[in-house]
Amino acid sequence: MTDLPVGYPQITPYLAYENDRAAIAWLQKAFGFRVKHLVEEGGKIVHCELEYGAGSVGIGNPDARARSPRSAGGAYSSSLYMFVDDVDAHFARAKAAGAVILRELRTMEYGDRTYGCEDLEGHPWFFGQRVDEKAWEEANRPR
Repeated sequence: MTDLPVGYPQITPYLAYENDRAAIAWLQKAFGFRVKHLVEEGGKIVHCELEYGAGSVGIGNPDARARSPRSAGGAYSSSLYMFVDDVDAHFARAKAAGAVILRELRTMEYGDRTYGCEDLEGHPWFFGQRVDEKAWEEANRPR
């Protein structure tokens, strides 16, 4: 395996936001991220890394190939799934911050309690907490 920089996960998704300052503030308020690294040039954010536990997400400005779903007519090509310690509290926090709920909080047959929402520019996020390890093992046993 490649030697990783200290404090960085193996994979970091990178999302484009039209209003990166508002997105950073909202992601902190709604989902509990914290700013790990922020680079500004001439008063403009050119790169930002947010972290949550051992994971991180990069925030950047859109360009010809990278756009937020909101600026692309609502279309998106990916979503993010993130484990949290208390998904019920996380759901309440996101909802209070105005997250658009895509899937209400519920316990899935495979053992995760999950919900889905969109952030302020339409990126889809799904959050979960493993609540039934036996259901997970059964759903994922070789057949």
